[in-house]
Amino acid sequence: MKCQMLAAVLLITVLPSFADSITFSTSAAQDFGNVSVPLGPGLDPLLAPTVVFSGIQYLFFGTLFGPIGTVVFSATLNLPGFQLTTGPFTDVCNDPTGCIEGSGGVVPLHYYKVTPGTLSVTLNGVTETYDFRYQTPVPEPTTLVLLGTGLIAVLWRKYSAR
Repeated sequence: MKCQMLAAVLLITVLPSFADSITFSTSAAQDFGNVSVPLGPGLDPLLAPTVVFSGIQYLFFGTLFGPIGTVVFSATLNLPGFQLTTGPFTDVCNDPTGCIEGSGGVVPLHYYKVTPGTLSVTLNGVTETYDFRYQTPVPEPTTLVLLGTGLIAVLWRKYSAR
């Protein structure tokens, strides 16, 4: 009887500690995915869009965890005036080297000044929040000069044809 009581007490006190022992690490993809910038406590990296394609900017994050079997994953990206949520969705991770879940997506174009942002990642009910700074690239002066020259040329032809 004493052994059963001891086993019950141990189960009640030990199981909650295993529930919070999920470890995972998150990083941001930069330079078209060629560079991985770690996120974590005390880090405050400056991130830029991963891909700029046809005026659309993307920001991607990867979370490494496992192997822990079935997982429920979700992530929320917060920038001033903008929020993007991924998930929740269920996945199975049995790879002995671990698994990666991706999050992120299309972000606004108008953050030319350094702006604070956060990423909250939840894995099986355990949430980690990462701080970062974000800035979109400012258009190059040469590009603006070419655009302005082209507009002036179009207007000049329009008015000189009269």
